[in-house]
Amino acid sequence: MALERSGCQASECLVIEDSERGLVAAQAAGIDCIVIPNALTAKGNFNGALAVVENIRLIYEYIKL
Repeated sequence: MALERSGCQASECLVIEDSERGLVAAQAAGIDCIVIPNALTAKGNFNGALAVVENIRLIYEYIKL
């Protein structure tokens, strides 16, 4: 729905998430996802994520400007 409303293509987007559920939603939409787990989600299965990083400062290398 967000893609439709924004007018963007999935290839132009990047999702930042902290949970398996969010990663699955991003994958269903065809959008790359970086996961920043929190204390409750740290042991989750994040297979298929573009990256799993410790904090938001580490996402810059994945952002295409």
